[in-house]
Amino acid sequence: MTGVGACILAYQLAFGAPRGDTLPQVAQLVHTRLDISFDYPHHLVLGKAWITLQPTQEQQDSLILDAKSMQVATVALQRDTGKQLLPFSYDGWQLRIKLDKRYSYRKAYTVYVEYTAMPDSLKTTAAGPVQTNKGIYFVSAGKDSTGQLYQVWTQGETSGASSWFPTIDQPDQRSTSEISITMPAPYISLSNGVLSSRQQHPDGSHTETWIMSDPHAPYLFMLAVGKFEKYHDSWNGMAVDYYMEPGYIAYAKEIFGRTPQMIGYFSEKIGYRFPWPKYAQIVVKDYFSGGMENTSATLFGDLLRRKPRALIGDEEAKWIIPHELFHQWFGDLVTCEQWSQLALNESFANFGEVLWGEYAYGKDAAHHHAYEAMLKYFQQCREGKDHPLIYNDYREESQLFDAVTYEKGGCILGMLRALVGEKAFFGALSNYLKVNAFKAVNANDLRTAFENETGRDLKWFWDQWFYRKGYPVLDISYRYNDLESSVAVTIRQEQEEDIFILPLKIDIYTGGETATQEIIVNRRLQTFIIPYPNKHARPLLVNVDADKQLICKKTDRKSLEAFIYQYRRGRNYLDRREALKACLLAQDTSARARAFLYTGLKDANDGLRKLVIQFMNIDNAAIRNTYAATIDSLARYDTEALVRQAAIKKLRSLNDPAYTNLFIRSLQDSSYNVVASSLIALNRLDRQLATRHMTPFLEDNEMASTILDIYLSNEDPKDNRSFLEIIARQNERQQQGYLVKYLRYLATLNDADTIAAGLEEFQRIVMGIDARFMDQPGMLGNLELLAEFKLDLIKKTASKSVRSSLEKQVASIRSAINHLSANMN
Repeated sequence: MTGVGACILAYQLAFGAPRGDTLPQVAQLVHTRLDISFDYPHHLVLGKAWITLQPTQEQQDSLILDAKSMQVATVALQRDTGKQLLPFSYDGWQLRIKLDKRYSYRKAYTVYVEYTAMPDSLKTTAAGPVQTNKGIYFVSAGKDSTGQLYQVWTQGETSGASSWFPTIDQPDQRSTSEISITMPAPYISLSNGVLSSRQQHPDGSHTETWIMSDPHAPYLFMLAVGKFEKYHDSWNGMAVDYYMEPGYIAYAKEIFGRTPQMIGYFSEKIGYRFPWPKYAQIVVKDYFSGGMENTSATLFGDLLRRKPRALIGDEEAKWIIPHELFHQWFGDLVTCEQWSQLALNESFANFGEVLWGEYAYGKDAAHHHAYEAMLKYFQQCREGKDHPLIYNDYREESQLFDAVTYEKGGCILGMLRALVGEKAFFGALSNYLKVNAFKAVNANDLRTAFENETGRDLKWFWDQWFYRKGYPVLDISYRYNDLESSVAVTIRQEQEEDIFILPLKIDIYTGGETATQEIIVNRRLQTFIIPYPNKHARPLLVNVDADKQLICKKTDRKSLEAFIYQYRRGRNYLDRREALKACLLAQDTSARARAFLYTGLKDANDGLRKLVIQFMNIDNAAIRNTYAATIDSLARYDTEALVRQAAIKKLRSLNDPAYTNLFIRSLQDSSYNVVASSLIALNRLDRQLATRHMTPFLEDNEMASTILDIYLSNEDPKDNRSFLEIIARQNERQQQGYLVKYLRYLATLNDADTIAAGLEEFQRIVMGIDARFMDQPGMLGNLELLAEFKLDLIKKTASKSVRSSLEKQVASIRSAINHLSANMN
């Protein structure tokens, strides 16, 4: 099929075809040149685009470009001698262009489009880290001497790029780029590639031009404009820059300072030098997600728009920088050819977190992080949302951005690493990148790289872990036969799904000796007879899945003594975790288990110390008397904020005034996470004392959520004004969640005047929030629930005065509902 028919067919891939179908492209992007300026108050993009393409088949005479919510002024063929106007039609989603002639295969041509993009007019939703396809966002960023300030930033994944420039908005397209951005004097810009020029204009504005000479996918195109400052760093002579607002730039080095080290480590470890001419990281206001791996220019949001004190102990912030950086190879250099193959981007980024953890924090910390990722996947399975890693049958792209694609996928790569070995694993990754650099890839390309490197047929692994959902559930039992000098290890696969093929290692410990035997579990029920390494001595431990990389749930029927031996002699973090879990399960009935918990509290890994604190039954008097002092010491002196926080939470559960001074002392902690837990603990003991110590934090937005939680728990109308003042000064994205919390607070009050006044301010705040941040039906629904709650109280009360107060409250709530229903956009 040629011409318009073929173009429509290709367009259906983006908007109408069943997910997972592969339809032919009729054109391939080659180069995209953009000339961009903005109408800031009206949130408009004033654009000119020169799009160079090559036909992917013979006799192409028409073209369809994705272009959402635009006013298209001109479409022309760009010739050396000038522009030739082309006929076109536009329906708000796609731009259909009739070319001047039929173009033969690979015969390049350039289409010029002059347009105005109107992202705020785009009402549809889309998938990805940001649940909208507006693509470009205008954010109010305060004022300075020049007047109102704005930030403008983009989010392309999955289909947002075509909301700010015309393109073929598919992940298997690639284009070099030249992006010129004109902006007023206070602003600077960031985009893909290198800054090639900066031109000043008579009106005081200036134009910055960014050039990316290597091809990358349209969804990875980016720009950010605003009043930012830049901290310059470098790696091997390459620019590594950090952009933050003036109020945060002092923290840039502390937040991002290990980036050059990460670039060097990843480049060496995977055998492929960082592929782009520079690397920049920018933190913007009101970004919806954690981060976005735009080519050579990662964008971060509020997660890193914070003071370092707030980041200490924040696990998400700890891992997001290496996650987004690893994408520069896996996702940007090689890119999934369809969104069903998204794991080739995101699973690798999660694996990159673990890889960096091994280098920066040690293998224990990395294994802890990987295990926590597996638990997130299991939680999603409990919610009934499991699916294959390569998910061809998804209904909406949003289904792909989940714990299967991210967490499980990263763990699968860890299993693959254990299966083939270090040298082969990283050799395969290096070749995968070299063979597929600047291309779109699928899971079979990855398999080919590993089979070429190892010489092994890995179809079974891909079939089992890439193309099928689920995980093994194992029951492991042991039967020792000293007469035969052997142990029978029985493994039952108890999952409802088909059996898994599981190559496993079993470590057998006898005295100071360790022997390893490899087995393959491939039936529902199997028994393996393992000879004693020393026929005269029963093994002290038989450790199945010795590598501890398997994604599985298991019931391991070892004795408590065997688990304790495993803790002392096992070679992995999970050996110790499993042992401590066994002791925690037995703590109320076994003195030996209780005693061994002390070892866990002193473990070198902070995650295990935290685990023991969290699950220690301190309500048990024997355990409390034994360990309260140790937990107190950890709250004061542990080097890791998450352990100090866990200890504070455990001690506050006792409601013991003896810890008042500890909680007050911990308000000076270097981590806001510890401070927050300490303030809540102090409030439980003594509200007046907590109120006095809360005062220094009332203006600190990092503590806003904690203070509002305290107000909510106190159920005191005197907190109403402060509650609303704290909400009013938050950014619009945060305000919505805090407003819902405020309605929960109003549910605890029985003061009609306070509620009426509070709802007036509530409405003012709601009306000031940009519609893109506001779930309007949800907010009205929460008001309805509040009214129903008060009505239910009316039915239950016999007091006329209470009934009268409640009726006034309901009238105020109904008035707010009516006003917002009539006036919200």
